[in-house]
Amino acid sequence: MAKKYKDRDITFMYKVGHVDQVNRLKKYARTIRWDGQQVECDKFFANYTHDIIDYVTAKEYIQVIHTDYMSQDIGFAPHPLISRYIGVSPIVCENFKKKFGLDCELVYNPIELDKPKRILHLISATRLTREKGKDRMEKLGKILNQSGILYDWRIFTDNKKEIDNPNILWMRPRLDISSFIAEADYLVQLSDEGEGRGYSIEEALMLGTPVICTPVTAFRDMIENGKNGWIVPFNMRNIDPEKWLEKLEFTYTPPFSKWSEILKGKSNYNPSTAPLSYKCIKRYDDTILGKRIEVGESVECDKDRAEYLKNKGVLEWTDTIYSSTEIRKNY
Repeated sequence: MAKKYKDRDITFMYKVGHVDQVNRLKKYARTIRWDGQQVECDKFFANYTHDIIDYVTAKEYIQVIHTDYMSQDIGFAPHPLISRYIGVSPIVCENFKKKFGLDCELVYNPIELDKPKRILHLISATRLTREKGKDRMEKLGKILNQSGILYDWRIFTDNKKEIDNPNILWMRPRLDISSFIAEADYLVQLSDEGEGRGYSIEEALMLGTPVICTPVTAFRDMIENGKNGWIVPFNMRNIDPEKWLEKLEFTYTPPFSKWSEILKGKSNYNPSTAPLSYKCIKRYDDTILGKRIEVGESVECDKDRAEYLKNKGVLEWTDTIYSSTEIRKNY
């Protein structure tokens, strides 16, 4: 309302207000904190409570019924000075009249939107360690925050919340994130020198997603600055993220691999016969394995035997992802 009708003489009065909301209103209308002063105006609009209505001298007192909750038993009651009620939707007006027997005029609230800004979508899949660039990732987040660029950054990692940044979306690691990479604007990899190849970078390029990376030798074999990605310095200085908003169009063909020459022979492997992993949910003696299986223990067996044991109520399928600590402990 303040933005759409900024040419009208509107004053907003509040007792308690968040500084960001108050400052936002100040761009378009007079905004005053009420501290017991007397008020004179042509029209007084109450949004909910009537805390200051007895301090106001107005030609007309209007109550805005802005939510259907005001027609329920939450303590709201009409005030005798109010002579006109306006509701923001038909259901609000209808239920208000049912509740209080007072006419409520339908007046839709105006919606005035700013032109949407482009949101930069970033993605990383990495350990948050020194050699993988944790400190650089933290610095990059601060650079983006200071730039005013709107962005979100999905990070697939076990090291959740190692970086304090509200724009980071912490994601549990998973085996296939190709779809997430394909939808991102950039894959971010800020490692130290010493990487052997940079497979996540190559996967991103194969999916048509450009890369933001450090000048690691292995990365520079794949990334051409400004063509299929951006190379940032190890010290993270003099970085201009505004140019990252440009859409990079490129094609990438991975180098020829000799693995087809190294691996000889044809496979006779049938995935349907491969053993599957199941979790014991009830202790039992496994005659095939020749031992007692305890609750929580992992059991590998073929599909037919698994089905038999599941029907016996001793196994269930598990997709548990074990951490390296659990693997060392259990195996």
